[in-house]
Amino acid sequence: MSSAAATAGNDHLGFEIFYLYKGAVRRFLPDFLIHLTNGRRLVLEVKGEDSDRNRTKRRFLAEWVRGVNADGPWPMGVGCTARSR
Repeated sequence: MSSAAATAGNDHLGFEIFYLYKGAVRRFLPDFLIHLTNGRRLVLEVKGEDSDRNRTKRRFLAEWVRGVNADGPWPMGVGCTARSR
């Protein structure tokens, strides 16, 4: 199992994912960007509940990761954590 070589909170990095929700284009900023010791990169989003909107964000983030992985040598993964209250 790899460990984190570097982590960054995404509060001021400007990394955002656009998604479509209820007919409107929206954006969200994933919580963390993580570089692992094995060279992979993770985009991590942490949520307190698994709402319809959060599932939509997760789906668009996973689609973005698939696109990045298909386009070049940037092995990306996605981690999403949700928990019901």
